[in-house]
Amino acid sequence: MRQLINRGWRFLKLNAGSELAEARASGAWQAVDIPHDWMIWDTAFFYADADGWYVREVTLEAGLRHALRFDGVYMDCDVLLNGRALATHRNGYTAFDVDLTAALRPGENALTVCVRHVSPCSRWYSGAGIFRDVTLSTLPARHIAPDGVYVHCAPDIGGAWRVNVDIELEGAGEALPTRLSLSDPDGRPVASAALDDAGDALSASLVVEAPALWRCEAPNLYRLDVVRGDQAVALNVGLRQTGFDPKRGFILNGEPTKLRGVCLHHDLGALGAAFNAAAFRRQIR
Repeated sequence: MRQLINRGWRFLKLNAGSELAEARASGAWQAVDIPHDWMIWDTAFFYADADGWYVREVTLEAGLRHALRFDGVYMDCDVLLNGRALATHRNGYTAFDVDLTAALRPGENALTVCVRHVSPCSRWYSGAGIFRDVTLSTLPARHIAPDGVYVHCAPDIGGAWRVNVDIELEGAGEALPTRLSLSDPDGRPVASAALDDAGDALSASLVVEAPALWRCEAPNLYRLDVVRGDQAVALNVGLRQTGFDPKRGFILNGEPTKLRGVCLHHDLGALGAAFNAAAFRRQIR
């Protein structure tokens, strides 16, 4: 089970170098929702060094694996559960996972994130804080690893394509079969496989006859469903060939193709770096 936990946080801004005890003793906490950017609120001190503290209660069940996915925190941060430090992340623009299982207690748990902003940083305006979604995943003791399904597609003989799937399993627990199903862009099943729980690395090869290739004018996507017990992972898969030629440039499915795009930074100007879906759509338009 995956759930967003963007609401119900409290936030406190302290001077750089603050400690957990100092944050706990403060009475200046304020309610905030994630995504959150504390830097935009004080335009006179964009580059001031500071610590941002975030706290939230989370309900966890013993005997299961619980993990957090942070899609973006700027910049250096520590993640603590019930006062125990579980992870440190030092890159503001990469997502990361934190396993909470080692420090959980059944029922309510105190989740704390300390974010340190130190100048100079990556660019003229970076934002500061938890500026993307936070997701809590609850998994069986033995499970498909987060981002643990890998797909590689390649043309096969006679016009068919082969979809090779590698699956990474984690943890100790009940042995269960893993089932794969591939559906075409119209939702029709085209291939399937069943794998025994034999080790932590599983592999399967699915064959697709006369596939609808992904191309710019028709971005066809197949859907791969991977199910193990109560856990389900779904991926969109595009079948296409890419390459580069010194004379013809970028080649997509055998045809020269122009690459078109824009230089679009993640921040939203005066709105700050906290992600805003409506503002992003406006930028793209």
